Amino acid sequence: AGAGYSRGPAPFYDLFFTGGYSFSEKAARQFPGLRRDEIPARQMAVAGASFRRQLFSHPLSFVKRGFLAGIYNAGFFSYRRTSPYQFEFLSGAGISLALETIIGPIRAAAGWAEGGRFNFYLSLGPAF
Repeated sequence: AGAGYSRGPAPFYDLFFTGGYSFSEKAARQFPGLRRDEIPARQMAVAGASFRRQLFSHPLSFVKRGFLAGIYNAGFFSYRRTSPYQFEFLSGAGISLALETIIGPIRAAAGWAEGGRFNFYLSLGPAF
C-alpha cells in the first residue's frame, strides 16, 4: 500500500509515478497491466495483495528455486493541482514466474489492467 499527496505546482520529477513491474526501490510503484511510469499523478493511493508459492527447490542445480505469484492492485489517481481532485479508479492483476539461477534471478510476468491494457514484463538480474 502507498499514498502520496502534492498541492499546487510541483515539478514533473516530484509527481507520483505508477506502473510496470519493477522491483527497484527508485522505480515507479508496481502496478501490473500498466506500462512503466504510465501514471504521473499529483495525488494517489494504491493498495494491493499478492500470493507467492514456491514451486520447487533444487539447491545444487542451475535453476535453484522457482516461484509462481499472483498480484492484484487497485488505486485512486488524480492529476489536478487543486480541489476538487476528481480521482480516477484503476485496478490491475498479474501473474509471474520467478526463477533463482546460479547466474542471478529471472522474472517473467504478465499483467492486465482496466481499459484492455495488457503488458508482458521480463527481468534479468537483481534489482537496483
